[in-house]
Amino acid sequence: MISANVAFLAFLYFLQGIPYGLQSRYLPLYFRSHGMSLSNIGFFKLLYIPWVTKALWAPLVDHYGTKKIWLSYSMLGLFVISLLGLLISPENLAQLAFVLLLYNIFTATQDIAVDGLAIQILASSELASGNIAQVVGYKFGALFSGGFMTWIQDLSWTTLFLGLVLVYLGAYFIVKSSVPDSEQRETNVLGTKSDSDRVTGHELSLDNVKEKLKSEDEHWIKKHIRLTLSSYTTRWTLIYVLIYKLGEQGALTMLPLYLVDKGILSASIGFWTGLIGQGVSILGSFLGGWLVSWFGFSPYKILLGLTTLRPFILLIFVLINFLWPEVATDTDGSSQFYYGWVVIGFLILLLESGIVTTTTFTLMMYCSQRSPSAIQASHYTTMATVEVLGKLSFSIVIGQFTEIFGYSLTFTLFVILAKKKQRKDPMMKKSKNDPNAPPNNRIPLPELKDHDKMERINSYREALRRVKMGPNSLPSISFYTFHNAVQGLTSVEISEDSSLLCTGFGDSNIKVWSLTPNKLRSMKQPDELELLDKEGDDVLERMMDNRTAEDTKLLVGHSGAVYSGSFSPDRNYLTSCSEDGSVRLWSLQTWTNLVSYKGHNAPVWDVKFSPQGHYFVSGGQDRVARLWTTDHYQPIRIFAGHFSDVDSVQFHPNGNYIATGSSDRSVRIFDVLNGTCVRTLTGHKGAIYSLCFSPDGKYLASSGLDGIICLWDISNGNMLAQMKDHMCTVYSLCFSRCGAVLASGGLDNCIKLWDVTKVIKDMDKDMDSSIPSSLSVNENPNLLIGSFATKSTAVLNIHFTRKNLLLAAGPMKIS
Repeated sequence: MISANVAFLAFLYFLQGIPYGLQSRYLPLYFRSHGMSLSNIGFFKLLYIPWVTKALWAPLVDHYGTKKIWLSYSMLGLFVISLLGLLISPENLAQLAFVLLLYNIFTATQDIAVDGLAIQILASSELASGNIAQVVGYKFGALFSGGFMTWIQDLSWTTLFLGLVLVYLGAYFIVKSSVPDSEQRETNVLGTKSDSDRVTGHELSLDNVKEKLKSEDEHWIKKHIRLTLSSYTTRWTLIYVLIYKLGEQGALTMLPLYLVDKGILSASIGFWTGLIGQGVSILGSFLGGWLVSWFGFSPYKILLGLTTLRPFILLIFVLINFLWPEVATDTDGSSQFYYGWVVIGFLILLLESGIVTTTTFTLMMYCSQRSPSAIQASHYTTMATVEVLGKLSFSIVIGQFTEIFGYSLTFTLFVILAKKKQRKDPMMKKSKNDPNAPPNNRIPLPELKDHDKMERINSYREALRRVKMGPNSLPSISFYTFHNAVQGLTSVEISEDSSLLCTGFGDSNIKVWSLTPNKLRSMKQPDELELLDKEGDDVLERMMDNRTAEDTKLLVGHSGAVYSGSFSPDRNYLTSCSEDGSVRLWSLQTWTNLVSYKGHNAPVWDVKFSPQGHYFVSGGQDRVARLWTTDHYQPIRIFAGHFSDVDSVQFHPNGNYIATGSSDRSVRIFDVLNGTCVRTLTGHKGAIYSLCFSPDGKYLASSGLDGIICLWDISNGNMLAQMKDHMCTVYSLCFSRCGAVLASGGLDNCIKLWDVTKVIKDMDKDMDSSIPSSLSVNENPNLLIGSFATKSTAVLNIHFTRKNLLLAAGPMKIS
């Protein structure tokens, strides 16, 4: 089903294609049949100069006004120019050139605004459809004014422009009524707009903060251009789109003129290369979108295969030109025979061109979506301009080249240009040292204490003795079953070092359990602490009172069911959230409540500490997530954007980003520094109750009410896999410490293990990392490598220890 956004974009691109078809299909044949030289016809393409230079005023479209204003004025301008076209004659080249130049100026401006609008309104799953609409709509416009106009030669010039007047007048009113008045960019409740939305795996980041916050003396246009060209992948993409169609475009430009020189009637050429040819090209555009979006083909493989095929298609024209006599008669039918083969080759080339164009423009648009939202229109316009520049510059000079060297050498040049070595898609290039990675001090943190430093050293030592996980090396599982939990077990959480377990209950109590032989102790009384030698090496040990040692500690303070808890990395604090709308911070040294955080006005469903400590995030029924610190009682960030409850929250391993899962069936990733939403992931069919980042931070797993586990590549928002084997709600996910295995558990009383490395290897093999989320999803049942059922115990929490032992916990169901 075609969405309203895609249909509206198709209409706008149709309008853009009308002036192009008029200039690229109708007028060249008209001029050549009236004796104009190939060189002059080529130089006539200089009127396309606004398309080459539109990147110069694209920042103005981004910076001033809205897309609706720019689209409205461009439609109004095209309407006035069409009225002017009624007054001129095609024989007056100066007047015609002036009108066409104005057409190109206003159409190029319209293109900037439409591209920016498309990037904003299209979801990731609509990118392929959107680019089909772009390419196909544009070609239908060219078909209408180029192929149809050439074929129906008795259509008067006045009638043509009268039709354009009516078309652009109607388009003006459609734009005024359909395009929203304001830009729809995601902001947090504090009103902070996104400076960037680039996410790059473990080194997940926006553009470098220091680079973005340069001196205020830098002019906004200069900064705009710098940000547009700052990305490494953008620069490589520009090189690719500059050269990828040189040979093909040259052939498409010269072949109709070649047939005119061979004595073929213009009407016949217009019918086959214009009307039928554009139809075949449109079919190729549809086919390209289908191959990527519905059949899941890798764009890189499509481009590689067709680029390999293209030189053989162009060899057809070299051979035909060699065999076709300079002066041929129709007595033996040779002219019609060779003409037929030229048409067949031309149509095959157009089919291939349509597939390549749609695939390339899909990658271009997705690349632009990853750029900062404030420059997205300029970003895409720059790439589209370079693409036009490559084709246009070659089309201008190829006519003069043909007059000097002849068609034989020209067609041979096309074959050489088409047979160029393929580079890997620059968007798929992986860098170990990402220059856009966030600096370590991007998020302010308290200075590490000596105890924290020793804890990290111990963590690294334990990692050296870690068991490597895989399909042939599954983890051992230790399950903690809670019997007779008559008060209702509502949450389970295990500390990062696997030494503590926290449970929340429906009666508002919290219990903390020790999972090691060490018992839980409280700190001594103040008068006893004053007697301690504070210079001793074991002062932290002597601060604790052995008389209070217990296996469990009870924490009382909430007035409603406790839905989640989270340990700080140093295990000095515990946060909890409750039905009473509060988030509480507990001391694990005194076992008392330190702070009750008031901010949510409804039940709070989840809370998580940052991997670096100090910060923690909560999400609740009020549809927002809030960022807190241990030294402030007010939230320092509010993350808004969900349309229903925020059921789950999770910090990225680098602490710069948080992920939120919601009952609106979406996952959002927010920047902690400025509160901006940088990713929106859709694909679930129910509320999302669990989120887990891979240890390297490149991937995110999500699960929930639909029982489906989705694996996402967060660098671009792709859904890499859907794992379907659970029978009902999945409440817990956890990656092994090496990231090779994903464990899941839920209400179906089962723990399942999934081979994540298989998904990643398939992705690398297919070079599929730049495809939008719904375009290539792995549903291979072979991803499941282990399934372990309990008798009647639901799985509420799963946790891998530092050595990759799997811990799980849940309540025994009473029959």
